[in-house]
Amino acid sequence: MKTTELFAELLVIGAGSFSACLLALATIHPDIVSIVDSGTPLSVITALALLYLLGILTDRFADGVFDRLSNRRRGSSAAEVDAWKIERDKVFENQPFWSARSIYAKSRIRVVRGWALNSIFLAISSAVFMAKGSCDICTKESAIVVGVVFTLLCVSCVWAWRKMDLEEVALVERLSCKSQEDS
Repeated sequence: MKTTELFAELLVIGAGSFSACLLALATIHPDIVSIVDSGTPLSVITALALLYLLGILTDRFADGVFDRLSNRRRGSSAAEVDAWKIERDKVFENQPFWSARSIYAKSRIRVVRGWALNSIFLAISSAVFMAKGSCDICTKESAIVVGVVFTLLCVSCVWAWRKMDLEEVALVERLSCKSQEDS
């Protein structure tokens, strides 16, 4: 994966974390949004740096949460999981099309994992923000709607992650069997 693609991916993940942080800070200090939204070059550079940093942190946190779940399908021990990863790398080594597709799938997996967590962070920070009455449209009904929307987003992201993860396992098994037949 190219550095630019990885940078963009982490910005996409970091955008949700950044928004959740802004909502949490706006609950404490409502003027924070106008400071960040000033549009000065310094505020834009700072915001991009924070998006990138939060993207990295959210991605690492998501790794810890979701790898435990996905490793269950790859083996019951760390050695079995490592063996599965070696087999995956070996299978894709001579398959440029499937290798490129796998790299793209990993990118999509990282984004949905990150946004599964971001949606939880956003639901909590939005609920706190609205409960405090920090905006003109903050009602009990709007808080419920926002909570439902972010819950659906979280469930959708987890579903998409699970589907893509299972597809990778199935693809590796299929290609591994095919390469053993060809030998």
